[in-house]
This record gives sequence, structure tokens and C-alpha cells, in this order.
Amino acid sequence: MDTLITTAEAARIAGVGVTSIKRWADDELIRVIRTPGGHRRVVKADLVEFIRRTSKGTSAPGIEDEGGTGVRWAGIILSDDVLSLQGTLLQARARLGSWHAVADEIGQGLREIGRRWERGETTALEEHVGSERLMRALATLADGIPRSGQERVCLLTCVPGDHHTLGLSLLQLCLREAGWAALWVGQATPLDDLLSLAGSGQIHMLALTASAASSDRRELGAFLDLVGPACERSGIRLAMGGAGAWPDPPKFGKRFHSLSEFHEFISGRT
Repeated sequence: MDTLITTAEAARIAGVGVTSIKRWADDELIRVIRTPGGHRRVVKADLVEFIRRTSKGTSAPGIEDEGGTGVRWAGIILSDDVLSLQGTLLQARARLGSWHAVADEIGQGLREIGRRWERGETTALEEHVGSERLMRALATLADGIPRSGQERVCLLTCVPGDHHTLGLSLLQLCLREAGWAALWVGQATPLDDLLSLAGSGQIHMLALTASAASSDRRELGAFLDLVGPACERSGIRLAMGGAGAWPDPPKFGKRFHSLSEFHEFISGRT
């Protein structure tokens, strides 16, 4: 007997909007059955097969033990409310065994959302709303991790002119799990304040994020030329992440391309 799912469930599995599911059904690309009340029910097997064909062999997202991680997380981020997101994140933590592994999967979903925005498949409003819900869910989970009492402190901030703070929320969760305290200041801290904090002895690490919007490599390099020496003089670790145009390799600190790399760094394994 065919397994039937709602159009909302089908949209979540495929990582698209409900309107796309309805359009596929109208174009007879997937099979649907009408309930006595006139509601659509999608034949799950047909949906999975359609995704496999259009993905050129990639396994269908949302199906247990199959691929499409980025597509699956994109659908979750764009559709779930905060409480549902928290539940899904906790399930992912149980499945993967660490928050840094979960964060790397979420990163794939965020990149997929970015690609959809570029193709006009997701609006800026949908992206912002989904990101806000995800940030709230991550903050609640981070706050729920017990504190150790003698914690090292990491200052979290964006580079000047960058206002994308979701990466900081992922960093905060990973830091808390590794026994660090996060001094979360969000959007760019004034340079004078940043340099003052670096020399105050109050923090042990400075973590900077730069989104793809920070695309000027020379500008980021000039910023590091100011911050890097201050961190070195104070014996503070300097970590850089995000898709921004960081100098490669940077003169100061360490550049990270994944939260798993960052975890190794803060755990003293690199």
C-alpha cells in the first residue's frame, strides 16, 4: 500500500515550498491522491523517485540513511517554528554526538538557502525569518548547557560592516559544549573597544566571523593587521571563520572552514 503524506510533509522532505509540490503535482511529475475532503496527499515513493531523478542520482533528502543533508536542513530552517527547531537540533545532537558536528550540517543547509536565494526560489524575508528562528533555538540550547565554574572566555563578534550574526550563534553553542564561556557582542565591536578588551586580560580568545558579504580581502587583511598584533601581545588566541574573503593564509591567528576544525582548536588538539 502506498504511503501518503501531506503537501507540507512533502515540501519538508524535498526542501522546497508547498507551492512547488503543488506545481509538480499539476504537471504530473509526482502522483497525488485527493482525500474525500478534497485535500491532496502525495505518494511518498513517487516523490522520492522524482527527487532522485532530478538530483542526478543523489539520494532523496529527509529519507532515513540517505543524503541531501543541505537540502533537508534548508527545509527545516525555513519551515519549522522555534520549538520544533529545538527538538530537531536535539535529535541531530543525539544522532551525531556533538554540537560541532550538528553545526557543520546546519552550515550545509544555510549554504543551500543562499543558493535558493540566488536562484529566486527563496525570498530575503523567508531567509531572515528562518535565520532568526534558528538563532533563538541555538541560544536556548546553549544557555541550557551547565557551566563549569572556571571557564575560559571567548569574545564573539563580526568584522566591521558585517551584520550576519548566525555564525556567532553556532560558535557559541560549540564553545559552551567545550567548556568555554562566550562573551557574545554580535555585530562589529568598535575597534578601540576590541583592542582594549584584547589587552584587558578578561578574555582568552577572540573569534571573528565574516560572511560572504565581506568580500574585500584587502580590507579584512588591514583589519587583521590591527587586531592580530594586539592578540599576540596579550597571548590571546585569534580565530576567524565564515565565508568572507579572509587573507589566505592569514598573517595572524587561525582560519577555520568548519566547526569541527574549530572544536579541535578550542579543545587543544591543534
